[in-house]
Amino acid sequence: MSTFTGTSHTRYPRLVIDLGIIESNVRAITALCARSGITMTGVAKGAGGRVPVAAAMVRGGCSSLASSRIAQLRTLREAAAGPAGAGLPGGTPADSAPADRLPADRLPAGVLLGLLRIPGPSEAADAVDVADWSLQSDRTALGLTAAAAERAGKRHGVVLMLDLGDLREGWFDESELVSAAVEVERSMPSLRFRGIGTNLGCYGSILPTAENLGRLAAVSRRIADAIGRPLDVVSGGATSSLPLLARGEMPAGITELRIGEGVLSARDLPHFHRVTLPGVRSDAFTLRAEIVE
Repeated sequence: MSTFTGTSHTRYPRLVIDLGIIESNVRAITALCARSGITMTGVAKGAGGRVPVAAAMVRGGCSSLASSRIAQLRTLREAAAGPAGAGLPGGTPADSAPADRLPADRLPAGVLLGLLRIPGPSEAADAVDVADWSLQSDRTALGLTAAAAERAGKRHGVVLMLDLGDLREGWFDESELVSAAVEVERSMPSLRFRGIGTNLGCYGSILPTAENLGRLAAVSRRIADAIGRPLDVVSGGATSSLPLLARGEMPAGITELRIGEGVLSARDLPHFHRVTLPGVRSDAFTLRAEIVE
């Protein structure tokens, strides 16, 4: 059993993380995704962006890593050889040593790192510095991100978000989203338009369905026609999208899911969605403490 405690072995309370379980969980879910032509981005924020956990996700088959915390992404960047943007524009990590041959505190060179939210005006430079790509939902933020990337001499990837009713983030009007995508593609050379995405099962508790994710896929086709090339990414949500995938109801055209809880604590699916995925365990984290009275 490969474990990581993140603290001294003689102090309590302490959290023990079984990295083998996390790696195995990722393998199970990436295999499920692969049957539908979907890749998985591993969301490391639930484990505090700890490098050994992120490395276990990469060993399990994650195509990229992400967090909503810039400080966590900086830690992950420092653990990987190569600057932000090294894996763009192709959309896949640069060549590197196999992940299973690296120390637990290192990540493969060129692994793609993503910021899972829109950067604030004061964060644009930091976002471009540590992340290969970011989620975007506002034209002003796109302009600030483009300017920061240009100053840094980098090409930063962006995924434009479409709101499908959850009310957390994204464009409400599909035509406005298409227009923004065309603008990034043709008029913002310091940005790489990677694709579009959505978030469901969060603020508004709107669950993913074949209908709402079908809308996302349809918009992706409109954009592909407008820019004359296929999108690198059509990101169909997070752990809450896995039940749809498990039932075989994921619409064609979804190419990525962003999974964190589903491979870390792995409790949402059995407890809230009544879905059990073969090979996925919920005991990767153990809190150990001493009884004092």
